[in-house]
Amino acid sequence: MVADTAWRELYRSQDLLEARAVATSIAAMEFDACLCTEDDERLGYVIRVRLDDWPDLADVLPEILHEQQEFDRRLEQRKAVPDRRRIVLIVTLTGIVEVLAILRIIEL
Repeated sequence: MVADTAWRELYRSQDLLEARAVATSIAAMEFDACLCTEDDERLGYVIRVRLDDWPDLADVLPEILHEQQEFDRRLEQRKAVPDRRRIVLIVTLTGIVEVLAILRIIEL
């Protein structure tokens, strides 16, 4: 990043993780991005981009936000699936042990 480059605010968020994700997406597209905090934490986190890049990034910002939300949603679903499988497995194994105990095949 060049010190004499003019920067412009592109996006502001109260959520640090969201702001980091958006800044990372912008950087992955090979644009310079600066993630800053305001002096007052209530103002949140600001992503600034080079003034020359701002028009292009402002056009695609809604898509970046949508893609990030979709990614987060899929990640949460993926985390939830193993938990459900684990619960089903435990309930099934417990049921098998109970049936075997009732039939006196094993002693508890």
